[in-house]
Amino acid sequence: MAANRSLVAVIGSTILDLVYRVPRAPLSGESVVAKEFHLSAGGKGANQAVAAAKLGAPVAFYSCVGCDPLIEIALKPLSEAGIPLGGIQRSSKFATGTASITVLPDGKNMIVVSPGANMALESRAVLDNLAQLETLGIVVSQLETPIECAESSFALARRHGATTILNPAPFTPIPETLYSLVDFITPNEAECELLTGIQPTSTKACRDAADHLRRLGVSNVVITLGERGVFFKSGETEVMIPARAVEAVDTTAAGDAFNGAFAAFLASGSAVYPALQRAVAVAALACTRPGAQASMPTLDEVVAFAPDLPW
Repeated sequence: MAANRSLVAVIGSTILDLVYRVPRAPLSGESVVAKEFHLSAGGKGANQAVAAAKLGAPVAFYSCVGCDPLIEIALKPLSEAGIPLGGIQRSSKFATGTASITVLPDGKNMIVVSPGANMALESRAVLDNLAQLETLGIVVSQLETPIECAESSFALARRHGATTILNPAPFTPIPETLYSLVDFITPNEAECELLTGIQPTSTKACRDAADHLRRLGVSNVVITLGERGVFFKSGETEVMIPARAVEAVDTTAAGDAFNGAFAAFLASGSAVYPALQRAVAVAALACTRPGAQASMPTLDEVVAFAPDLPW
């Protein structure tokens, strides 16, 4: 992609994370005492925007928050990452979104999300702004905001020659009209099964799931498989990229780190395969740090972490 089309536009959620580190998951009806608690900025959209910005990509971010005291905490990391806040809408009807995140000792997590104002995101204002971005190269969306925002934004991206990335999380049934607007779809294992009915437990299963999604109209399929790595299929080309072994501290935003990084590297002009390799490294490094946006590494940190990759 040419340098003059290097801007990454992210349409997605802004959420305040309430993070509990616990010794084990509670049983039904049981209370477990957390070893640690903290508030931090999150939301799949905001996480991916910060991930891309910290890697050096110019980022435009479109989201909706409430008019409550939570927005100061939720928006601060965006400003610190150099992301303009002009695309953030304010809702007087709904509170800023929140998420309750339970983190286990091995870094794995369980999340309950209350979208709040995120579901009030108005697509018309997003489209008006996107249409004015002359350097628009990548448009990224998830499913924590109204699905019509993703669909209309991807349609505009296609008209402007931009690449679209759909991270189908959390799972929501996707209309057939959206699939055909997706250049890259990036489900994790659970989302892949919900979308296709196929558990991606083997290379063949990944291939079958990818073929299913491509028949629905998606151009390229990227299935993130946690500790197993990433499976990519485009046409007759397929590849499995292994994960990097790390001691995980918190996997909360690993998928967001991957998606934001993948968008940033594509926008910088990288070919798909090296962009995926680098994004896998970013996700691995993010897992070694607590928090969501706070765990996103800079480009220099990733280069130092994975000097074997072509930079």
